[in-house]
Amino acid sequence: WNFALAKDLPADFTPEKLSDPNCDLSTFAAVDLPHTWNIHDVENELTKHYGVGYYRKEMFFSSEEYADKAIFIDFGAANKVSDLWAPTRAAMPGSAMTSPTR
Repeated sequence: WNFALAKDLPADFTPEKLSDPNCDLSTFAAVDLPHTWNIHDVENELTKHYGVGYYRKEMFFSSEEYADKAIFIDFGAANKVSDLWAPTRAAMPGSAMTSPTR
């Protein structure tokens, strides 16, 4: 997975760009899940970050193998409101994923 805080991304960045295979990930950090991006903020009230964070993961499915199949991505939890973007559209915009979501 790749992760970046919105405040660290270029001003012209939009979430839709994450679904572009050529998305520039130079400001994203490689992370493993589960990942708590603001874990260190609880230690220092002055640096707390309550803003937006973005995760990106590339997955490839062969069209022949999955042509007539549903694909499920299970999320154990996502804090507050989360959007899931798949190739070029919002698959689950504004989903509150604070419990297991499929």
